[in-house]
Amino acid sequence: MFASFKGTPAAEVDDEVEKMIISVGLTEKRLAYSKTLSGGQKRKLSVAIAFIGRSSVVLLDEPTSGMDPYSRRFTWNVIRQQRESRVIILITHFMDEADLLGDRIAIMGDGKLQCCGSSLFLKRYYGVGYNMIIEKENVNTFDSKRATEVVHSYVHDAKLLTNVGTELTFQLPFSGSKAFPQLFTALDESKASL
Repeated sequence: MFASFKGTPAAEVDDEVEKMIISVGLTEKRLAYSKTLSGGQKRKLSVAIAFIGRSSVVLLDEPTSGMDPYSRRFTWNVIRQQRESRVIILITHFMDEADLLGDRIAIMGDGKLQCCGSSLFLKRYYGVGYNMIIEKENVNTFDSKRATEVVHSYVHDAKLLTNVGTELTFQLPFSGSKAFPQLFTALDESKASL
């Protein structure tokens, strides 16, 4: 079915290609020309091609750019599954993607390396804390003022970032992490009254 790689039997190559088609979720497009694929499907195909040769170093340049959130998360799982015994260099503009997939993150700015380290190191050194999102069950009856009071009673330096629609978002500093268990318990216990 497919030409063999140098020194690799054709049957082994066919098996590898079949596994990659399944892993990236393109089984229904197996016989389609790449020009007929959607943008997200082309990205998945590119990821599959990058991993097929069992290379020890793989470079992925914005592999999930333009994908819908479901396809992006699906592709993140594919990349995570391929990490074993490989070095993957991933270029991205999504910090959540870098955070999830990167063992080490290097941040570029103005064409120069600005900082480099593990996700935890960068968050501790440059970060401002955690974001906590409270989802309102009923927008009309939810008491945002009372919820804010509950949060501030446990984490005094918490900042209300947004109170829009069905979400209330707070920024919680790293220093407040000791109070998180009590805060979460209080929010659970106040759920009905809020």
